[in-house]
Amino acid sequence: MTRGKYEKRAQLLTINMTPMIDIVFLLIIFFIVSSKIIKDEAAIELDLPAARTGQQAQTEKMKLILNIVSKDEILLGTHPVKLDELTDVLKRESRWHNVPVEVCIRTNRQVPYSVIEPVLVRCARSGFTNVTFAVVER
Repeated sequence: MTRGKYEKRAQLLTINMTPMIDIVFLLIIFFIVSSKIIKDEAAIELDLPAARTGQQAQTEKMKLILNIVSKDEILLGTHPVKLDELTDVLKRESRWHNVPVEVCIRTNRQVPYSVIEPVLVRCARSGFTNVTFAVVER
């Protein structure tokens, strides 16, 4: 009699693992896809300027990567953006993330400052106070 009660109770305490396995697989897929996107943003081949001093980038903040390839080609991550639309696009990105966002500007060393300055102005107009430049160590 007593043994029958324990067997019945043991059957009631089983846990269905299927939903947990589904969630684990979804998380794995999410991290694989998001890591690929992050790698693609910084994979655009640019001849970065060199610097003797500087600080290592802090990675705990959300980061938008602006790639300035030439005077006429600006990319937000891997998506082309026109200079005239940059303020609106940055404001939209800021609202969408709802966390402090840092802008990292990557540019060829041959691109003159006269091309970079309007991008900096538009970052300021969009409310971004933390703007960094990607460089290689000399």
